[in-house]
Amino acid sequence: MRPNTIDIKCEVFNFNKYRNSGQLAVKIPEQKIPEGVYNFTIFGNQDNVDYIYSMLKPEVILTCLMEIALSPFGGHDIHKLHITGVGS
Repeated sequence: MRPNTIDIKCEVFNFNKYRNSGQLAVKIPEQKIPEGVYNFTIFGNQDNVDYIYSMLKPEVILTCLMEIALSPFGGHDIHKLHITGVGS
């Protein structure tokens, strides 16, 4: 794991190969981000084939950076995840 990145176990259920972005679902509690559905983009110049194949698996481990935004209800929310790599 690189500095400032986190590993999450999730399901990739949507991926657009033209935009290199998609959605993932975190279903396992007690991770570094709460359960829920998150938008993501591929960080940098990565091959998108691993992300397409990741949709065939019930869960994968992704290494990512979090983009945080101010919440209109106070505090902070995760706006988007920037994926730096795909694990198993």
